[in-house]
Amino acid sequence: MRQSSCLWCSLQIISDQQGYLSTAFGSDLPGLTAASQYSTVAVMAVPVLLLSFSDTGLLFSLVGGLTSAWIGFRRGVGSIKSWTQMVSRFSVLLDNYKQHCLSRSAAMLHLQGNTDRDMQQLCLSALASGWDVLAVDLRQRDLLSNRELACLLFEQLQLSQEQLEHLRDLGLTTVLPARCFVAGAVPDLAAAAVGSDHHLWVAKACWVWMCWLCWQAGLIDGKEREGLVALRLLHAPTTRKQQHRWQKMLTEAVRLLKLMSSSPQIPSNTAAAAAAATAGHTSTLTGCQTAGPTEPNPFVANKAAAGCKGMFHALPDDERWRGEAWRDLTASMASLIKQLEKELEHLAQAVQNHRNFSSTLSGLFGWFAASSRQPFITSAELEAKVLPAFKTLRDRWTPWSDAARAAYQRQPGQQRRALTIEDVRRRDVVLERVYAVGQASPAVAQVAGWLIDALTLLPGYTIPVDAEAQRFILGFASSLNDPGLKLAPSVHTMPSMTTLTPHYDEDVMYALNEEDALSDLAAAQLIPNSKQPTDPVKMGSRDKMIYLMKLDGSPTATMAYLRSVYCQQPGGGSDGTTQWDNFVERLKGLAAAHGSINLNEIPGQINEFHFLPGEPLHPLKAELLLWASCRGQLLARTARGMMSYRSALAAIADFENPAFAPYQAAAGSSGSSTVPGFVGAADQAAQGADAVGMDQANAVLRAVVLSDLVDSKYSYIVSSQNLGEFASKTATDMKAAWLVHSIHTLMQRHPTFKVAFIDKQLLVTAARPGYKVEVRRDCSVLLSSDKQRADAAAAGTIQGKEAYRILLPINFESERGVILGEGKPENQNHAVIFCHSEALQTIDCNQDNVVAESLKLRNLLAEFLPIGWDQPTLQARSLVNKLRHSLTNAAGAAGTGAAAAAAGAANNSELLKQIAQGRGRVALVGFREWVFSEDSGALAEFAAATERSFGTTVQRL
Repeated sequence: MRQSSCLWCSLQIISDQQGYLSTAFGSDLPGLTAASQYSTVAVMAVPVLLLSFSDTGLLFSLVGGLTSAWIGFRRGVGSIKSWTQMVSRFSVLLDNYKQHCLSRSAAMLHLQGNTDRDMQQLCLSALASGWDVLAVDLRQRDLLSNRELACLLFEQLQLSQEQLEHLRDLGLTTVLPARCFVAGAVPDLAAAAVGSDHHLWVAKACWVWMCWLCWQAGLIDGKEREGLVALRLLHAPTTRKQQHRWQKMLTEAVRLLKLMSSSPQIPSNTAAAAAAATAGHTSTLTGCQTAGPTEPNPFVANKAAAGCKGMFHALPDDERWRGEAWRDLTASMASLIKQLEKELEHLAQAVQNHRNFSSTLSGLFGWFAASSRQPFITSAELEAKVLPAFKTLRDRWTPWSDAARAAYQRQPGQQRRALTIEDVRRRDVVLERVYAVGQASPAVAQVAGWLIDALTLLPGYTIPVDAEAQRFILGFASSLNDPGLKLAPSVHTMPSMTTLTPHYDEDVMYALNEEDALSDLAAAQLIPNSKQPTDPVKMGSRDKMIYLMKLDGSPTATMAYLRSVYCQQPGGGSDGTTQWDNFVERLKGLAAAHGSINLNEIPGQINEFHFLPGEPLHPLKAELLLWASCRGQLLARTARGMMSYRSALAAIADFENPAFAPYQAAAGSSGSSTVPGFVGAADQAAQGADAVGMDQANAVLRAVVLSDLVDSKYSYIVSSQNLGEFASKTATDMKAAWLVHSIHTLMQRHPTFKVAFIDKQLLVTAARPGYKVEVRRDCSVLLSSDKQRADAAAAGTIQGKEAYRILLPINFESERGVILGEGKPENQNHAVIFCHSEALQTIDCNQDNVVAESLKLRNLLAEFLPIGWDQPTLQARSLVNKLRHSLTNAAGAAGTGAAAAAAGAANNSELLKQIAQGRGRVALVGFREWVFSEDSGALAEFAAATERSFGTTVQRL
């Protein structure tokens, strides 16, 4: 800081001198031009700069900062800075995820062909597997609402085998992009506001899905579908008249989709007539069933909600409902076909103009005509597919629409005409197929809902309100642009990693208040039940605990402050956050699942007072404690963040292993043979295979195997050094008892959460008769979660399953036992023996993590893999083959003598040395830190800036 201040003052003096020279002598003096002035300033500044650069820290900061900025600019890191940029670069996001996060083994398992459609299906499925778990993690952190989560999730279609083949023919995928990537694109294109490649891609996808949906509903046949799909409207409207036509087409398409997505139930008294009318008719759907007369009629409710006024009044009978539904359906189809025909005329004129232009150029420049592009569609496709399809559609739907309008819509001065018997039969057949297709195929309802949202939602509706959620998502999308990001290996082949967090006596979780904390400790048998809040003598350290609420209900309590910070204010909130509102929304879902909680008993808005004993939300008190603890620098926040690694790896492993069916039902037998290689929980799944069926047994076994795979690749250990000491004085120290109880809560919350601590073990050694020597030895103990032992734990003991106990050496030079150096390194040293992974990550107990960063864990661990591991050279393969052959010969010649064994060992050592030369030299990787407490005040902002400058930029980057 002193060097930079001196440098600034020196440059300011030089600038003042430049101004003085220019003012005193003016520009009329010969030889004192502008160039000479700048040269004088440069000569005077050089000694100052050289003197300032004598400080190596300042020099490294400046050079490192400039170099990092240049490298980041070249790589495009941070190029996505807004939500609009991320949406418009959706195709780039797909390519980046495929390039960096899609392992080659997963691609080989999923990729069934080499077509563009197969590759697009693979990329969408891979991105959806990671993006969905990212969005769910943000919802669990209450950074998103339920509505925002629905807009961020991809949608996997539930299709039959026949429908899969049809989608493959149309070039469609079984994964629908998230609504945040498609919302508002088609309306903006219709209004000619924008016409980017992303908007055109969304418009094409919506058009093809619309054609597929109409074909599934029986509104068009197969040839008409092919003709409509061939009509590719890949250019934005250019004239005002064309814009108006596109907007009208969009309105009619939305109206038609709402008619099909409402899916009303046909009453039973007309179902028989409809079935008789459809006798002998071949339908593309099978198993369409109708409901009873007591079923509601959501068609009327949806139409009323859609704003269709004047169409529906009292429904005295079913005939009127069928007539009005038929009138609306035919009117929408006829109007949509009419507008498409006008657009087709414009398209045909453009094709004709292009043909005339091409023929003219062919006579002048034949090579140029061959390279010219068709603007919309080829003339052959237009004449062979599109025009015949539109002719048949017009000839069919226009008379139906005129007849339905004349029969069911009263016109001034006109008399209503009744439908013929043939028209009534046709009406019933079409209505049954349209409104029953959603019940027969869930994919139809999914596509219809997705299309309605894509064509009606505004882009701002899908953007998360919380600034933190936007930062996590945009940071994830932007980081994938880095070309230096290593290719991610599969979960099977990735190196394993253990995260180790040292903990001394820092707070783990907040307590609600003093009375409730004592009640929880007594229920957990950590303190005797006789302890009372008014007994300060027997329970110490009460003043050292942090309570969310005070017993007097003071508004200055910690919980009141947190709720005011993370609650959406009437004016929009200070930081654009709605985390408390999202938490209340999540609580309502938990209360509904709980069953015994009645939210109607809560008057007004939910606050922390409704979680007190005797209040309706007291059974969900743990959710409030974790919500508040995860917004402070507590161990609960670190544990939740580090467990995000496991969530990300579980989602990736589930995608990389799509097919897992070791159990196959034998013909004529109901049982299955034992699958070799699976033990423990897998055997339990095998024993239940006869009862639950082969498919469910395979699903259970797959979940067990994938869980074991993820656990073998990642583990999280908290080295709580004094946990054993805390457990020994829970009866007299309230803070110690609460720390033990909080760690038990985290172990129950995260089943793979492990704790390492130092325990005192008493060893009794008899020296002579009548004498005995008692020696206390320190032991490193590792605990894992065990719910059975946790439920039946004795008072004053540590809950969990003891996995390892290692006796530590005696330290005769100090009374601190095995502690020889500083506290944090020694705390990590005693627990390192339990870290069985290939990589070790050390994290302090005041840090956090998210799934958005955890999805790149495999890319991080790829830094430690050998150079060229993804593309093994012939030389590396030859060395490995030589080593394998040498080991085989050494095993065969093991009994020939010591000389042969020594020669074989020397040869193997030389081969291993040659192979090791191809490994990377990366041994330590640093992370940049995000200080989430910088908004807590001026001091916190200054500390965050200091950490960002000197900790992250200088030491890690």
